[in-house]
Amino acid sequence: MPLRTFKGQDRRIGAIIKTLLGQFTTQKELDEFLEWQDKNGKYLSESKLAVSQAVENARVNIDWANKNQKLVVEKLREFSVSHHLEQPSWASWRKKPLFMSSLYAIHNISSSIMNKPHV
Repeated sequence: MPLRTFKGQDRRIGAIIKTLLGQFTTQKELDEFLEWQDKNGKYLSESKLAVSQAVENARVNIDWANKNQKLVVEKLREFSVSHHLEQPSWASWRKKPLFMSSLYAIHNISSSIMNKPHV
C-alpha cells in the first residue's frame, strides 16, 4: 500500500537521491544513508541504478575531501591573507563572483573549526 505514493516517481526519486548524496563529504553521512537504504530499500527499488551511481559518486567525493581537505583550507587561507593585503574591505567582494564570497565564508568557518582544541 505505501508504495503507491511513489508509483511512477522512480526518476524523480533517483534524481533527489543523486542530488542529496552529491553533497555528502563525510563517511558518517553516507553510512547514515546506507543504513536508511537498508531499512527502506523498497521505496528505491525502481531507482536502483540512480541510487547505485549516487552512492559511488558520494564515495568519490568523500575520498577526494579526505585527501584534499588540508590543501583546500591552506589555499583558502593563503588567498584570504594575500587578498586582504590588497583589498582589506568586505566591500571589495561585491564585484567578485558570488562563489568567492562563499569560499571566504568557508575559510572563516574552517579556521574556527581547525583552531578549536580537540577533546
